Amino acid sequence: PNVGFLTLTLLDEAARGASDERLASLARPVMTWRNFFSFHLKHAKSYLHSRLRRRIDYWSGQLARSKRPPKKSKAGGEDRTPRSTIGMEFSPQPRMLSPGLG
Repeated sequence: PNVGFLTLTLLDEAARGASDERLASLARPVMTWRNFFSFHLKHAKSYLHSRLRRRIDYWSGQLARSKRPPKKSKAGGEDRTPRSTIGMEFSPQPRMLSPGLG
């Protein structure tokens, strides 16, 4: 999979000579970034999966509706008329090899 890195940098000028309160306010966004990112990543995955499930349900319904209903048999017997009653049956003659071949 594609892997990316994110680097957060605090410049030395921002931290040099800063009070403890200022250092805490500089570090707070860095410390909460992971929670923020994982929250949004989890919800984005959940949203995409729900869309995927909805689309699969839609296509499953389309597929179920596109199937032909089963044929109902007649009360008198078979569905098909035997070929012999329709007309001449096809029975191919065996092939004869030419004397020059083989």
